[in-house]
Amino acid sequence: MRASIAKRALLLALAGWCATASATVIYDYTGPDTAIPDANANGVAFNFSYTGDITAIDSMTVTLNISGGWNGDLYIYLTHGDGFAVLVNRIGRTLGSDLGSPISGFTTVMFSDTGANGDIHSAAGSSITGAWEPDGRFIDPASALDTTPRTALLSSFDGLNPDGSWTLFVADLSGGDMSMLTDFSVDVTPVPEPVNVALAIFAGLAVASYAIRRRCSGKLVDENANRG
Repeated sequence: MRASIAKRALLLALAGWCATASATVIYDYTGPDTAIPDANANGVAFNFSYTGDITAIDSMTVTLNISGGWNGDLYIYLTHGDGFAVLVNRIGRTLGSDLGSPISGFTTVMFSDTGANGDIHSAAGSSITGAWEPDGRFIDPASALDTTPRTALLSSFDGLNPDGSWTLFVADLSGGDMSMLTDFSVDVTPVPEPVNVALAIFAGLAVASYAIRRRCSGKLVDENANRG
């Protein structure tokens, strides 16, 4: 019984500690709206830097809004240090469709390696919104297809210190329609500090010890009452 109480208390303490490891917004671009030059591989580089208390990245998300354009024209990647993730690489392109997805824009699209809607390269319908996995195809955009291996995901940033320079690069690689980036944000969930893990364990043991003492004290009172 004591082991059961201790186990439950420790799990509760650890759950509370895990809840504190929440995502931190390391950059939030809110404008001005920026036109992505049509049919221009030079694209636009959004450079930013971060300095904070996070020592290592556990996971991350990128959220962006783009209006207009032809999504199958776009090539978007994020880089920092040794990390490199391809968010979009001519989505919709297949062996039988060089033009890619005709959908216009991205509405509050959140990229994460566990995005509920799956690989954004296969996105269909009249609009793209919600949680998606990055395209991840680290290949010349002229050769990107749905069958291309996905090797450049956001997990490439795992374990890196987020301090320093970052770049979100966006290019439109085919003529005819112009896209406009209106905003984007980058969120990082940190790797828990070892000291926090230790504190959580100590807290759990303290709670367990208190629960056991209370239970034993209650039994002693009951026994004394029965004797009386």
